[in-house]
Amino acid sequence: MLTLALDAAAGDATIAIFDDTRLLSATDTPLNDRRVDPLLPAVVRALHDAGCSVKDLRRVVCGDGPGGFTALRLAGASAKGIVRGTGAEFWVTPSLALVAAAAEAALAAGEYLALLDARRGECYAARVRVAADGCITHCDDSRRLTRDAALEYAMTNSLTPIGPDEALALRPHARGLGRLMWQGDLVRRADPAQWEPDYGRLAEAQVRWEAAHKATLHPDTGR
Repeated sequence: MLTLALDAAAGDATIAIFDDTRLLSATDTPLNDRRVDPLLPAVVRALHDAGCSVKDLRRVVCGDGPGGFTALRLAGASAKGIVRGTGAEFWVTPSLALVAAAAEAALAAGEYLALLDARRGECYAARVRVAADGCITHCDDSRRLTRDAALEYAMTNSLTPIGPDEALALRPHARGLGRLMWQGDLVRRADPAQWEPDYGRLAEAQVRWEAAHKATLHPDTGR
């Protein structure tokens, strides 16, 4: 089954193409220029490198956060658009699981605390379990903690912190999909019409709007 995997939880968009669990190509692209959409052209290049086209896709898997609001929305919208255009299946997976899964050399068996920056002195955290063969077998639901609280939790529970800003520096990448166990909620099928990423927190613009208007703004309808 030809699969496209996307994730943008850490800001840059990451892309991988798989034939079942065999990685065919992988790339990443920055999303810091809001005047253009670099993601879909990068997807086309990744497909070309894999020797296939978007019409060959049978499954799209999107990292569902938590992470940066704008990047997650762009990756999610792109994934939904591709699914709608191709009829491919739509699946999602925790971006924090992809932190551990994306290591170039498989992590040693054990438990880790995957961390991503949540700004304001906080981070998103999830406990991740790695099996002897390097596969990721479990990822807790994410929680938002102060950085000090996250590191204390890791020390108390004998967990090794991993993430872009940790001593064991790892960034989530779509290529990690190949190390995720396809069971339980680690990789799950979703309805693209109902699914939204786990943003972890509201966008700052939405927080300001709701405070000014004393009302809740739905991010998709704008009202």
